[in-house]
Amino acid sequence: MSATTVLPLAMGLSLFAIGCDKSKEEAPAQAAAASAKGDDEASKADTPAKSKPSAPSADLARPLAAVDITVSDAAKAKAKEILGRVDDGMFANDDSDAANAEALLWIAATATDPVIVGEALMAVADAEQSIPAGFGPVLADRIGVKDEGVLEGVDGALAWVLENALMAADKTLVSTIQAAASGHPNPAIARAAKGALVKLPPERPEVAAVIDSLDASTPPDVVEHVLSELNIQRSDAVAAKAAAKEKLLLSHPDPVIRGTAARRLGQHGDSKDPKVAEALVGLLNDDVPFVRCSAMEGLGSMRAKTAIAAIAKQLDSTDKCSHKFEEPTVAGEMRPHSMGGSYTVGVRAALTLQSISYGTKEILKLGSVSSSDEGSQVAARKAARTWAASQG
Repeated sequence: MSATTVLPLAMGLSLFAIGCDKSKEEAPAQAAAASAKGDDEASKADTPAKSKPSAPSADLARPLAAVDITVSDAAKAKAKEILGRVDDGMFANDDSDAANAEALLWIAATATDPVIVGEALMAVADAEQSIPAGFGPVLADRIGVKDEGVLEGVDGALAWVLENALMAADKTLVSTIQAAASGHPNPAIARAAKGALVKLPPERPEVAAVIDSLDASTPPDVVEHVLSELNIQRSDAVAAKAAAKEKLLLSHPDPVIRGTAARRLGQHGDSKDPKVAEALVGLLNDDVPFVRCSAMEGLGSMRAKTAIAAIAKQLDSTDKCSHKFEEPTVAGEMRPHSMGGSYTVGVRAALTLQSISYGTKEILKLGSVSSSDEGSQVAARKAARTWAASQG
């Protein structure tokens, strides 16, 4: 749910064990030992990265240590080049490209600086469908490392790693993410793990398990993240389970949960079931504008014609849809998070009526509506009011 922050990288090659030629590099004893190990690994294979997976550890607060993987000599050489081009504490943009994924994997597995490990994890995960096979065991290990810099990278990598078919098929990685989702000591990582699991194919049991885990005691930021990341269609078998959960959450005391559940219920619920539309219409009287706007978004997704009159009553509202709440970061701080957009309730009502109109004979045409252009908003609300009245 949240944008990944690019972390600064520490300078100095003495912090890394990337299998360098010891005759050309002077390094501390620890780095030299790691380099010798890398040279030995390189002599075994010039193939794409592969690793020795191990069962997920119950210890989710381990110190950072190297992960035993094998990569090509070319990847190790490229890793050395990448580290040599670090500028102002950051990887050069081109060095983070998918073409360097194997070299970045080597850095993620062997670097001793937590911040650099975290940066490399995010860069490899960003390779999307070009993620090397060896990344699964490396990420599984790094999920259990206690260092903040590493966990920042884990947080970013979890945002999209399981959208990769190869990673989704890695049983060790998925099992480790499940363990993190249910008991990671860092709340931000536990939240990210749940969000990662619901990006698996909808028929996977892990998706249903995360949905089932949501209840009245689940923190608002976790519910918002999971429901927002849920990658399912109305036609998927698990959609009924999601809709049932979302319907229960409509009465939750926290507006973040009520609003998020309302918006997603409109996307997952049976659009032909009048009880779903009735439940969302009931939220149009909510005291919190964000919840009313979210309910209208849900009704728009359903193209609920029965809600036209109720939505039209919101057209004169100048309340803002935006709503702010706080969520924990990897660093343990509380970060402000804004949701609901910049429109007013009245403009959201007009846009919702336009969505509903696509299922009617007469389409409501609003033109361009800008949150910074009062004139376009007034025109949109006027056109929507006329259209709603014509629908009887």
